[in-house]
Amino acid sequence: MTYIDNLTDSKLESLIDYKSVTDEDEKEYLYPHIDLFPLKEVPKKGQWLDAHPEKGQDYLTFTKKDANLLNSENGKIYLVPLGTFEESVSPNLEKLRDYCYRYFCIETVILEPGLKHIEDNKTKQSYQYLDNSFEITSRINQYSDKLQLLTTDVLETLAMIKINLEDSYCVVAVTMDDLYPQSSWNFVFGQADMNNMVAVFSFARYSPRFYDLFENQNPLDKDDYNLLVMRSCSVLTHEIGHLFGIYHCVYFECCMNGSNSLPESDAQPLYLCPICLRKLQYVSKFNIGERYKLLYEFFISTPGFETEKSWLKKVLKRYIGLGVSLDINLEDNNSNNQN
Repeated sequence: MTYIDNLTDSKLESLIDYKSVTDEDEKEYLYPHIDLFPLKEVPKKGQWLDAHPEKGQDYLTFTKKDANLLNSENGKIYLVPLGTFEESVSPNLEKLRDYCYRYFCIETVILEPGLKHIEDNKTKQSYQYLDNSFEITSRINQYSDKLQLLTTDVLETLAMIKINLEDSYCVVAVTMDDLYPQSSWNFVFGQADMNNMVAVFSFARYSPRFYDLFENQNPLDKDDYNLLVMRSCSVLTHEIGHLFGIYHCVYFECCMNGSNSLPESDAQPLYLCPICLRKLQYVSKFNIGERYKLLYEFFISTPGFETEKSWLKKVLKRYIGLGVSLDINLEDNNSNNQN
């Protein structure tokens, strides 16, 4: 049973505004094939849509009032490392940058040298970016006994940095420190400020090691490291999608589905459904086939993305069989090595 009742083919086409698609290749890419894009089912108790019964956002609503558009002056996504990213226990920043670029088809830049941690004052952490220093409120979480940073302070810091990044579309801090939005909350994975187009996301709780009772800086094993990278790519693209103006998807299984827990998040795909894909295309103006090609190249060269590679290979074979013109070799012989 689906979350939205009576999702007939004609209803799905209207949600995409499919009739307005004129390019023949684009028509194939955007058609809501249910075997490729399963519909969102009724949530189980405690899942996101059970706790937050959202109504959804169709394509036309997005284009008329919700989309945050690009222009020639603000065409870059900036990723800002906040604190330390220890090799082999943190996701590779260049991998995140590369995936973000391929996903959004927008130039993505790691802002060097990032926000470097320079002093710990128990309830305040001091960071430096170029010649400027910033203080961010912090605490030790009573349950995990680990450092947490106050998201509102981070967002204010990013807004100040963004003022001088005139070519930025959005500025996003990524960190391996845990986060909290206010004193009454246990934690939060991330938070965004849509007005200033800045956001901060923590990958700390996406590490299989986060809940260890003792600090352990030994390298993650291969499977745990690959899982961390995959989860980090997923949350990064989901949350940046919100900065584009894309709401949670309630129609299909989709990267833009809401999530109430790590298991629910892990069960979600990394791909965008046809509705959300068309929304993103409206902002970024990419060729869908070329975007899929970029993502496939990433999946075949990056360990931990076997499910995504298999799905996209199936999708591309279907479209090529339907006559879509795309120069791509789907018989990959690449071996995946941990980065």
